[in-house]
Amino acid sequence: MAKRILEGLGKQPGAGRVPRTTARRGARGRRVHISKADENIIRTIIEEWSRPEMGWEDVVEAVEQRLGRNWTRQALGSHSKIKLAFQHKKEELKNAKLGRKLRRSRVDADYQRMAKFTQDIGEVVEGLRKRIEILEARFARWRHNAYLHRLTVEQLDAPLQENDRGRTD
Repeated sequence: MAKRILEGLGKQPGAGRVPRTTARRGARGRRVHISKADENIIRTIIEEWSRPEMGWEDVVEAVEQRLGRNWTRQALGSHSKIKLAFQHKKEELKNAKLGRKLRRSRVDADYQRMAKFTQDIGEVVEGLRKRIEILEARFARWRHNAYLHRLTVEQLDAPLQENDRGRTD
């Protein structure tokens, strides 16, 4: 059956194949990669977006109008800076539509939490260092007093005596 369908299409070049995309290509027929300069321009386009709604298709059209190149949304979204700018602007538009203030991103909250945790750990470490200094000074004092009273290491290491309080077990 498939053979009959293909025969019905005739002998046209490319007959029966999926049509190629109409994306513009470079001088040698290859897709044009997004350079750092293009990436910055695309981010600017997204950040300066003035329409109330935005989608990847809209961004692709705006980029094609401004730069004269046609990239897919997947190509644009594969660049993390472009993707973050898109997500941030999309959230900003959503919040503006609902009349809310812009929420801080989760990354900012995680960063602040980690910074506070690091600061707290630093304070604990500093407190422990001071405690160690105090204990080392006390140990040096005890060692000196033990030397003055002619106590031996065996006497210092002797186990504590149990208190006999007159109880029977």
